Amino acid sequence: MCIRPATHADLAAMTGLLEQLFGIETEFDVDKAKQMRGLALLLETPKAVVLVADVGGKVVGMVTMQTVVSTAEGGPVG
Repeated sequence: MCIRPATHADLAAMTGLLEQLFGIETEFDVDKAKQMRGLALLLETPKAVVLVADVGGKVVGMVTMQTVVSTAEGGPVG
């Protein structure tokens, strides 16, 4: 397994992973276009990191990290 930065070429696979997750998390709806747009935006955001777990050229997992501004903390967190 290789953990590597995600690329736009991984968007379809990452959207598929979100579809699996949203099948478990009932408060979210699967909307592949929205999820792909959101992932693409994260890839283009300088203060965000998107990593994928790659096994033999197949994306089997992912993680995203981004800074969020907290009104409770009075600034960026994450």
